[in-house]
Amino acid sequence: MCGVDGKHVSESDDERDESSEPTKVTEAIRAERRQRRRQVKQQKRDEKVLAERRESKYKQVQLIRQSDLERYKDCLKDQPDRERPSWFSRGAKDATFSLEHFMAPKTKVQQCPKVMTNIPGEIVRHRGKKHEFPKPKPRTTAKRRILEIRHEKANEEFKDTKLTPYNPHSRRYREYCDHFTEEDLCGRVEAILQDLFRFQDRAFHRNEIKARAKRRYVVGFKEANRMLDVNKVKLLIVATDLERSPGEGGLDEAVYALRKRVREAKVPYVFALSRRGIGNILQKSPAVSCVAVLDYSGAKEKVDELLEVVDQKRSMYNELCADWGTIDSLISQD
Repeated sequence: MCGVDGKHVSESDDERDESSEPTKVTEAIRAERRQRRRQVKQQKRDEKVLAERRESKYKQVQLIRQSDLERYKDCLKDQPDRERPSWFSRGAKDATFSLEHFMAPKTKVQQCPKVMTNIPGEIVRHRGKKHEFPKPKPRTTAKRRILEIRHEKANEEFKDTKLTPYNPHSRRYREYCDHFTEEDLCGRVEAILQDLFRFQDRAFHRNEIKARAKRRYVVGFKEANRMLDVNKVKLLIVATDLERSPGEGGLDEAVYALRKRVREAKVPYVFALSRRGIGNILQKSPAVSCVAVLDYSGAKEKVDELLEVVDQKRSMYNELCADWGTIDSLISQD
């Protein structure tokens, strides 16, 4: 094929020129993309370096004593110049040094020693509500009389014991007790109270409403008198160490009146244990003066044995008190 100027041009050369044009365009596009990627990477590097320079070396503000800083400067002056390699840059702009040795020490807080309390093995269970700030209970007539007797005892002078006649009674074994109390008798009473407490506690766990309707025992003179009015008391247990409070409205008058009522109703009664001992057995925080047993089924054999022992101790007491001359005074008070 001939051209305009007479030269021979082949068809294959024309095809090559046409195919080379799109390849040049694609190469230009690829080069532009590569340039754009380099710019993005360089921009990210610059942002990272800028963020590192802007960010503080120590994020937490720490106090440095002026004396420590001056001592650090003096140490730097005294140090000899060291030979550094040629590649070490002396005037580096981002050179840093540690100030750990010159920071003020933190004050240590002294911890209080832990107080370990002795936790008892058995946890005492309380019934009813427990107020954080309970209201003070009003004082009864008997309580006021007891406080008056205490005040009088504190002010009275000591008496000569050689001139006083012999008396078997004492502060722990009061005059209202009409039989002897020994370890055998106290042990039997303690076993009976433990059984009754276990029975009543078990009933409260099963059904509290029924247990309150069928109680095994009640505590206190007030409850005992209430149960005597309805003839529900089967056995009365009174502590031997009640406080002395003679006079009208005193505790002695209440004890003798209760003993008289029990004798008239032909209800057996026992004087044994102390107020604190009875309270510990029944898991009562205050001291318990008396316990009125309403139902002792399940411990009937122990109660029968106790009453036999009480009769023996009472007969021994009456024989010995006849010689001492104290039995007549006790009967006259009734």
